[in-house]
Amino acid sequence: MQNFSDDPTLIYVIDLNTVTDEHTPEELQDAGNTYKALKEAGVGPRNISEEECLQVTTKRGAIFIFPIFRGKAFEHLKKLGCRLFGTPIVMQCLGGNARLPKEDFPVFSRTLDATVCCTGLRSSDRTALMEKVRWMGGRFQGDLTDKVTHLVAEECDPTSAKYREATALMEKVRWMGGRFQGDLTDKVTHLVAEECDPTSAKYREAVRMKIPVLTKDWIDEAWKHPFVNMTSEEFTEHYKVPIFSKLVISVSGLPVASRNEISRLIEHHGGVYSAELKRGKSTHLVVDKNCGDKLRRAKQWEIHIVTTKWIEKCVIHGVRLNERDYAPSAKLSRPLSRTLSTTTAPIADLDTSSPSNCSGVKTPSTSQENLRLLSIEQLVNRKLSGSGEKKLSQIQRKFATTDPIENVDTASLGTFNDCLTGCGVFVCGVTDENMVKWRRVLNITGASRCQDQDLQSSRVTHIVVGPHPVSEELLLQIKNRSHEVAVVTPEWLLQSAQRRVQVPLLEFMHPIFKNDGTENSSDVASLKRRGLSLLDDQSAKRRRLS
Repeated sequence: MQNFSDDPTLIYVIDLNTVTDEHTPEELQDAGNTYKALKEAGVGPRNISEEECLQVTTKRGAIFIFPIFRGKAFEHLKKLGCRLFGTPIVMQCLGGNARLPKEDFPVFSRTLDATVCCTGLRSSDRTALMEKVRWMGGRFQGDLTDKVTHLVAEECDPTSAKYREATALMEKVRWMGGRFQGDLTDKVTHLVAEECDPTSAKYREAVRMKIPVLTKDWIDEAWKHPFVNMTSEEFTEHYKVPIFSKLVISVSGLPVASRNEISRLIEHHGGVYSAELKRGKSTHLVVDKNCGDKLRRAKQWEIHIVTTKWIEKCVIHGVRLNERDYAPSAKLSRPLSRTLSTTTAPIADLDTSSPSNCSGVKTPSTSQENLRLLSIEQLVNRKLSGSGEKKLSQIQRKFATTDPIENVDTASLGTFNDCLTGCGVFVCGVTDENMVKWRRVLNITGASRCQDQDLQSSRVTHIVVGPHPVSEELLLQIKNRSHEVAVVTPEWLLQSAQRRVQVPLLEFMHPIFKNDGTENSSDVASLKRRGLSLLDDQSAKRRRLS
């Protein structure tokens, strides 16, 4: 056998058949495919055995390619500081005709192109997590600034299993090209956490900066899918830390119907509802009045005591708010939520998934006499009726109960057409799951998707408001723009895509933003003219193309 130290080859691919550690058939195939691709590219790679790897005694200029980042050979070369790359990053660079990154640590993939910060971890755990972030092409940053995209947090657990888990997590981030950072600075893009902790400075800063707070499963899934962009909004939304994660919540003094609805919200958002208040296990008590045996015990056991308004605001904002701001007042001696049991399913109308446009948006204040959880109809009706506008009872009956996109296979809409080219569309009032479909519809029709920051700009030509709850502040912003742009229901966008032509606006004008529910106002007439003008523009385009 040729002596390894005399071999001039610069690129080596590990021969998994010689490795003593376990590996899968897929990993063996990855190594073979990578070797073949390098050879076809004229690089001239050579297979190297585990024994040969262990012969290396000093850092050298060679590149070592591993389909797995584990085992004796990998750990030995890693300790020496050799250049180590995973098969995914090699294939990605070959496919894009790019150079391998010049890093002083192993890089497995570019799955995690993010700047990560962590909170609540021991320094040893932080070091391990930082390594994984960097291995996946990410960046790690110690301070939480506006450059952070994700914050990773975890309460330190003294058990060895938790310690090993945290160490492995940080390693994975680095292996996938990510960067791991201890402090939350402006370079951090994501925060990883086990729970939403409003007492954590990093969590509060992440909420303020609208940095997604994600579970560690996000990193684990990125590791399993090296060719998927796990920093896309579609995936980060799926792995956001539930609002009530790690919380055990009980209630006291609420009507049965209200109690059932609150328990549903708690469990849907990751918490545990407990009928009994348990010392050492219960974390929160939601009260309707400032008295009772449960409340006395909660005070003795130092359990968080909050009003129903805390549940309401947490769900509406999509974040866990500080409990101190929602402690029951000493004046509360009678039920706060009497209307909960008499109104028509007020809590049930609340958003039961993470709102897409709720971060940092203030919702209407509610008096202690009326802590109902407000649905979209109640939010609008409350604001407009209080300012002299007509009651919206007729408009409320026109609201759709389901999003029309739910029963549509977007593949049936065909390929790209230009029916909405030149239109800037802002979509709100839809769930995160359905938003993925609506984005596909916008792409198919050629429309430009507008963001929150575009709402007041001239870029927006159409606003689509779905049936899902929306904050009052956003609704009022839309109302202020309804005299300038068309505010329509989702059916307008869907039918335009299905018919492959921009359908007239009037039939799909959103009922909330019609003036007194009529169609003879100057604003509606203006929209009619705008709609006809847009249609004429599209027709003219087609005539020119034909």
